[in-house]
Amino acid sequence: MRFRHITPVILGSILIFSGVSQGLVIIDSILATQCIYYLKDFDWGCGTKGQSHAAYMCRCPNIDWVGSVTNCIESQSDDRGYKDHALAHVRTRCSQKAMIDYPVDVLKAYQQNATKYIQEPTEYDFDHTLHHPISVNSTSFEFYRRSFNHIYAQVIRSQAYQWGYIFFWTFVIMLGTILNFSKHFLISYANGSKSKFTNNFINKLRYKLTVPNLIHKSQIRILGWPIQIPTTLQSFVISMFIIYMILATTTGYSIDLPNEYQKTRLNQIQDLIGYRTAFGAFALMPPTFLFGIRNNPFIKLTGSSISTFLTYHKWCARGLVLQGFIHSVVWTDYAIREGGYAMWAMDDYWIWGIVGTIVTVLMLFQSSNLFRELSYEFFLLVHKTFGILLIISMWYHCNTLGWMAWLYTCIVIWGYDRILRFLSILWTGGVKKAKITSLNERLVRIVIPKPFGPNDYYFPGCFYCIYFLNFKLRFWQSHPFSVMKSKRSNEEDCYAIVFKTHKGITGKIQKLLLENAKKSLVVDIMTEGPYGHHIPLRQHDQYVFVTGGVGFSPCYSQAIDIIEKDQFRNQSKIIKFIWVVENLEYFEIFKPDMEYLIQHGVDLQIIITNTNKLGKEDSPDYTSIELEEKPSDELYKIIELNARPKISDIVNQIDLSISTNFITSGPRGFIDDMRSSVSELIKDSKVRIDYHEESFSM
Repeated sequence: MRFRHITPVILGSILIFSGVSQGLVIIDSILATQCIYYLKDFDWGCGTKGQSHAAYMCRCPNIDWVGSVTNCIESQSDDRGYKDHALAHVRTRCSQKAMIDYPVDVLKAYQQNATKYIQEPTEYDFDHTLHHPISVNSTSFEFYRRSFNHIYAQVIRSQAYQWGYIFFWTFVIMLGTILNFSKHFLISYANGSKSKFTNNFINKLRYKLTVPNLIHKSQIRILGWPIQIPTTLQSFVISMFIIYMILATTTGYSIDLPNEYQKTRLNQIQDLIGYRTAFGAFALMPPTFLFGIRNNPFIKLTGSSISTFLTYHKWCARGLVLQGFIHSVVWTDYAIREGGYAMWAMDDYWIWGIVGTIVTVLMLFQSSNLFRELSYEFFLLVHKTFGILLIISMWYHCNTLGWMAWLYTCIVIWGYDRILRFLSILWTGGVKKAKITSLNERLVRIVIPKPFGPNDYYFPGCFYCIYFLNFKLRFWQSHPFSVMKSKRSNEEDCYAIVFKTHKGITGKIQKLLLENAKKSLVVDIMTEGPYGHHIPLRQHDQYVFVTGGVGFSPCYSQAIDIIEKDQFRNQSKIIKFIWVVENLEYFEIFKPDMEYLIQHGVDLQIIITNTNKLGKEDSPDYTSIELEEKPSDELYKIIELNARPKISDIVNQIDLSISTNFITSGPRGFIDDMRSSVSELIKDSKVRIDYHEESFSM
């Protein structure tokens, strides 16, 4: 959909607006705050010199106090706009804390009237109720001016650190966009340009940083708990993010004593940390929401995978939770020490702050890989519910404090994603028929019609989110499936989806077929998408696809795309397609698909592992073996083994005299081995070698 192209501009504009608006906080108007705090130390007959609701319920109806505070504002500045904003701040305080609304013009009138009765303040007025407005003692007022100017400067510094989070991710995205643009439009490694970007420095940089995993495996288990390990490049970006967060949270504090607002060193540092961490948490909310949605515009801009942005989504969320937790702990300790916790705990903003903290901690715990593996559908439902609760809790926590534009941004991002998802369903044809076929007891194939010509935004390696309009298939949920062009006869206008049944929706599809005692079934569906990222496949002379099991469809669609483009450009690339499967039945089932590759000169190798025959004594790791070719009369090779192949053996047999791009898809362990093996090839290569993977593992 073309309107997706303008979304980065729209979202960027919203982010710029974020953090501009403030509400009932001391720095909204430093002038008003200075005057309010200066006058609170006098006796207005309220029995308190604090800043509680009760104090404002008493002061705001008192015309002498209103006249005094407006006169202070009028006398301490020459800037009309500055003074009007201060008067608006007073209006907000009385409206929210005393339920009395004074329009700014009315406050100006009170100030004019007060000049007729105003008197100089005396020591007597601190302990005896005033019955007239008072003027400002310049010498005494200077202390309040200095106190709040210092606090204001510290808060502004915290806001600068807050924007640092946005600038950090903006820089990462801009750099990714430039590199992606270069890959697509400026750089080519084909047609004899073998030495481009293959010097020792670049090879070592790619071997150490941009290609490999941080460790060999992308997931490890500690006491049975799955831990996701980012790639080396992702880890570098995350490390820079963590370093910035630590610096932004722990540095740049300046204590000024004596100070009217916070009178002790501990109170003042806690107040500043409270501001700093609150701003940090708010600043991380928009990136967290944006990196986690389906219609993330930066996926296409940067060419980064969905898995990459989901990794950044997780780390932004972890930073958000940490900052919010520190904020809550600091203010809870402050309230307990000062003896005001019982009173503060009755305020709505405090209650909703507790709710927000609990929601974020539970949300982070629930989003771990363990719960995703147990039941992805349930995880998604709970995760979305927590996301809505977070928005609600932060709304009521901050609607009287300010900085609501950060929250507005999150709401707009969430709404933007939902609107695009709805429009995508309409764009791709609304309700349509899909044919579901059981290929065997574990494999299922779905055929769906292509969208109408101009509405078809399919690209190789993409996936659709599909709604199955059947109650037994949970019609209210959508599920991602990799999509490939069907090259079978009578399916020229169709896309195909293949998958192995597990728990969740895939198991329910197989169960529905069994209940109907049919091998095929036609159901109504809606499609949403396509999603994913484009892999630049036009710069190399050779393409090697290494894929495992039923996860072959992303590689298959990429191979078809190269064939079709080469035919259009009258070019010829070397294409190798190596498919590792459990048994020969896979090949027999999908032979009609593979025949298209064979007919167009693709070097097709099918490696049969026979893993169903392996005993317990066999190692779960890939075993180094001698590859033996089974005789075949067809234009492809079938290699039968009695163990899983060592991926490095497969990769090392490739002729690397020309620029080569390795593309892989399949199970997590399979992809980890491919990434590691290709990294080793890059280290000493004399030609350009690239690596891409199609994986949604998180």
